[in-house]
Amino acid sequence: MHRALRWALSSRRLAAVTACVLAAAAMTADPASAAGGVLGGVVTDATTGAPVADVQVSVLKIVTDHGGQTTQVVTSANTDANGRYSATGIPAGKAYKVELSRDGYVDEYSHDHNDPFGADDVTVPGTLNEAVTPAGQLSGTITDETGAPATAGDLAASPLFDNPLATFGNATIGDDGTYTMTGLVPGRYQVSISADGRPFQYMHGTYDLNKATAITVAAGANTADEQLLPKPAGIVRGTVTDRVTKKPIKDVCVEFHGDIEPTGTGGGCTGAD
Repeated sequence: MHRALRWALSSRRLAAVTACVLAAAAMTADPASAAGGVLGGVVTDATTGAPVADVQVSVLKIVTDHGGQTTQVVTSANTDANGRYSATGIPAGKAYKVELSRDGYVDEYSHDHNDPFGADDVTVPGTLNEAVTPAGQLSGTITDETGAPATAGDLAASPLFDNPLATFGNATIGDDGTYTMTGLVPGRYQVSISADGRPFQYMHGTYDLNKATAITVAAGANTADEQLLPKPAGIVRGTVTDRVTKKPIKDVCVEFHGDIEPTGTGGGCTGAD
């Protein structure tokens, strides 16, 4: 009896000691590991190789929403003065997309892609080192043929070079005729303008796409002004007659569709004669 009692008491003490050890181990475990996986690395300037501070590194997951795909931010972290970042609390063992963004640099996704859906997968936990590209800015003033500011319209810049980061640039013309495009990958662009209800024209001073000037955008600030071509106008006169009687036909409407630049339509209706 006494031997059995001593054995029972010893077993209880062993269980209590084991529970204490496990609790202590849980308390001293790495908080980041307990919360999830960690993604870390260094972000540098693609031109100089120097570390870049204040880059927002966002870990994204792709989700299906109403039949389409979209992105959802899991977590994000900013780089320090040494370009280092550490994004924590990420469910481990899964693949994610990573976005890097900062003013003055081209937004990009892992590795060197311009959209999240085509970006490479990044497994967590893991390391992702990236080099971000300094961005170009294109700005200027759009005026009409009299020199007055264009007051309504848009510009679009199409890249003429092959770069996985290159995207179209867009800008709206302000009330003072000025515009600014940001986040452009340095390179050559074809810039189109639609303003004041006029047909599309291209820099500089042409309706013909094949005669457009290539605008070079370097990292940093760039300027390109443009004066709009005069509004095209033309008159077509004629008479519409009955094929049999040869007499004029009233209220026949005629419409013209252009097949050369500038494109557009025009027309009118016949009178009594």
